[in-house]
Amino acid sequence: MAEAFARRYSEDIIEPFSTGPEPAVALDPGAVAVMKEVGIDMSSQRPKLLPMNVLASMDLVVHVGCGSERCLVVPGVISEEWRLDDCAGADRGKLRSIRTSVEREIKDLAERLRSSGLAGVRPGPVTVKDFLLTSL
Repeated sequence: MAEAFARRYSEDIIEPFSTGPEPAVALDPGAVAVMKEVGIDMSSQRPKLLPMNVLASMDLVVHVGCGSERCLVVPGVISEEWRLDDCAGADRGKLRSIRTSVEREIKDLAERLRSSGLAGVRPGPVTVKDFLLTSL
């Protein structure tokens, strides 16, 4: 969801990649369905694992719902954690709630990047070309 919303709302400043320490075999069909309700087709997306050298080149890592103890650690890369519920096993109502939260977080991040940049890396409006969203 986060990668799809990042592409919708912030492709001008963010190049999103979504991965996790143990990517699922396939996307959650319920998550795909609730995203389709808002006009986003995620059916062609696939879970992926990026090698550490690629991860280390990222400008920002956002941990989405993984919990501090299970988040993918990328030394030397700025990170933030969004405490969101996991989609796995959630019913449609819960998935819609998660979708709303993810959309809000992406819009907020895009606004922060457009207005004040990436704290500690670049001042002012930026184009974050390597942005990673991790989740379980």
